[in-house]
Amino acid sequence: MIEWEDVKGFLLTLFLFVSFLFLFAVTYSYITGESLSKAVGDALVRIFGMEDVKASLTSAMFLFLSSMLIWFVVDYIVRILVKLELGGVTSMVKAKGMRDHYIICGFGRVGSHVAKRLKKEKKKVLVIDVSEEALKEARGYPVIKGDCLQEKILKLAGIKKAKAIICALGKPESNVFLTITAKHLNPSITVGARADDADIAAKLRHAGADVIIMPEAIGGYKLAEEVMKKG
Repeated sequence: MIEWEDVKGFLLTLFLFVSFLFLFAVTYSYITGESLSKAVGDALVRIFGMEDVKASLTSAMFLFLSSMLIWFVVDYIVRILVKLELGGVTSMVKAKGMRDHYIICGFGRVGSHVAKRLKKEKKKVLVIDVSEEALKEARGYPVIKGDCLQEKILKLAGIKKAKAIICALGKPESNVFLTITAKHLNPSITVGARADDADIAAKLRHAGADVIIMPEAIGGYKLAEEVMKKG
């Protein structure tokens, strides 16, 4: 599927190319005294390295449009290959070969810190996130781009062979649902989950979460301790 970011990139490239072509043609027309349309045709022929070919404006424009189409296809393929490297085939192959690894769902502030800590301890980490921006931040880790609330994505991540899963999604209810799904797919997996308040913590516990952390509460307690030490 062609994404808007890809289209914007192509349109910008096309705009710059057409601008360059126009300036080239105007300059060429001024120097040679030829009409602008003839200059555009000659410019296209010269740009594409076909000086020995006397093309009409129609054939030159056909050459231009065909070349731009090829350019767009090649550019799009390159973008797809980059995305596959980010969160596609490459990472899926790595995931299939992983065992006793830690799956981190959500590479935000909490998830990224968990990943760093696990990596420091030489643990195998796999990141799942729907955001391409988040996955760019997760460079260096095997990643899968997808919705971790879907069973097929968790299976791709090798949840049945994983040691633990970290539920660090932004929405509390999503972490509850993810806990239920993870325990359903692998009853023996250790589930660590993020909670925003005591109510969500209770729901996570009921859903089967083994470790529940409230980052804001821990941060508040730590801040209070440090302030009291200074006082």
